[in-house]
Amino acid sequence: MDLTHSTYRLMPKITAEHIIKSKVKKKKVKNTNAIQILSMTMGAFIHHHTKLEGCDTAEIILFFDRLFDSVNGHTLKPEKPLRVAVSHNSLHFPFWKRAIKRLRRMRFVGTTDKNHLNDSAILKNWISTVQGFCKLWILLKKTYEFKYLKPRILNQDSLRHFFKQIRSFDIRNANPTCAEFENSFKTLLINNLTLPRTIENNSENKVDGSLLFTLKEFICRPENRDNNSWSKNAHMLDFETETTFLEEPYNYRNICNIIATKILNNLHIKECDKCKNLLTDTSKSELISSNNLLETFKDADITLTQRMSDVCYSHHTALMLETELYMEMDLRWLNCQQHKVPLKECLISYLVLFYIYKWCNRINDIFSGKEYDDSNRT
Repeated sequence: MDLTHSTYRLMPKITAEHIIKSKVKKKKVKNTNAIQILSMTMGAFIHHHTKLEGCDTAEIILFFDRLFDSVNGHTLKPEKPLRVAVSHNSLHFPFWKRAIKRLRRMRFVGTTDKNHLNDSAILKNWISTVQGFCKLWILLKKTYEFKYLKPRILNQDSLRHFFKQIRSFDIRNANPTCAEFENSFKTLLINNLTLPRTIENNSENKVDGSLLFTLKEFICRPENRDNNSWSKNAHMLDFETETTFLEEPYNYRNICNIIATKILNNLHIKECDKCKNLLTDTSKSELISSNNLLETFKDADITLTQRMSDVCYSHHTALMLETELYMEMDLRWLNCQQHKVPLKECLISYLVLFYIYKWCNRINDIFSGKEYDDSNRT
């Protein structure tokens, strides 16, 4: 079936392992294979090509496809008629009413004698699930005045896959200790955040809104330590600084001073009084960064933190982060008419350079366990 052409197949994901009994892998029957077979594509293909002989098979496949859709809606804009969030006038309720009646009439039969088997727990659980959604919607609508319900939020596939990965991480460990669980969780979380697809996940790869917590919240430290983290990376700019200055406690202001010095030494900007007035506090005898530069630095830290987890696995990460800063940051205070463009380019470049280096150091600290050791000392 559907093997006449290797390139123009209508169902390229369906293989012999899905259809031929002797080739079916038992470990996959409960998840990937079953989901791919009970799909609208398979039902429509059977109905179109087998006519009367496969009509019943196609009908039951299409029924379960719609049933899966009805409990997996996650958007307000329908992907399919039932693959949408539940609302007071949605199609879910008449379909669920018919589905319950149909599930009650279904029976499994024996593989040898074809006799009806006792009531199946699978069918009973499906009926309970559908009835539960109906009751839950009534409660949410009347008591809490909900307008929409996204059924996929109640799906436990992600939780099941998570515990499976924890138990299988590195070596088989069905009963990890608290320390082993914490280390495995950190590694899996960072791997999944930095890959475009969740590792070994057979479920659909959908991201519903923001993560429960961001990478920033996972690896961030108290404010005073965060400032130090930026400052420890100052050597990246390869400045000629005095030893006494390097020994002082670093903070955002120190880093801004270094950035201002580096920019003012740029060949395109050097000896420009206007640029110097914009980047530094001219009322001070020594080079001190201006308040505008300091606030820009802090805003950039927040903006880049929110964006980093989305682009860290991609090529040209620095370029994408620079583009984000150009779009989000208010740099109108850099109003030197002669050096406006190179001034912005230098500032954005150094902000991104510092952040990427800081972010990489944080990730390395997590993998090496330094963050855990530091927290124990404090």
